[in-house]
Amino acid sequence: MRKRLLTAPRLLIRIGNNALFVKNLHTGNTFDGPAVIVAAREGKSRRVMAVGHQAASWTMAPLESNIVRLAPFDSHPRVLVDDFEAAGNLLQYAVRSVTDKSFLLPRAFIQVTKNLDGGVSAIEYRALQEICLQAGIGKVTFLGQDAFEGLSGEEAEQKLLEM
Repeated sequence: MRKRLLTAPRLLIRIGNNALFVKNLHTGNTFDGPAVIVAAREGKSRRVMAVGHQAASWTMAPLESNIVRLAPFDSHPRVLVDDFEAAGNLLQYAVRSVTDKSFLLPRAFIQVTKNLDGGVSAIEYRALQEICLQAGIGKVTFLGQDAFEGLSGEEAEQKLLEM
């Protein structure tokens, strides 16, 4: 593969049943964990305290009534995004963990692997697009569930790098 100067990072994002996978296709850095955050309520806003595996294993004390565990992509069987703000916080953390600081905004290829009754609606695609903007992603391309059918992982990643 030839090196390109000033190329925005390309990310593969898979959203599944209570799982989030983000891979930087240029560096190979990955975030692969439960789609869960722990946040403390502070007035009308929330402060994120833990994400992914750390949030999933967080022990909730009964006296901490202002602390909540949120699963923004898995709280409802028919809806992809249940909590817009929490989904944005989770995706922002995942994107920052796999990308280096750059003035170029990453490009994301999103594949929804969560089984939804009736598929992903246009409103849910729009919500995902807005969440990606909040997470610092410049351009979003949605992939179908069977986009990589018959391809190995490396072949699929090479195909995305060429797009």
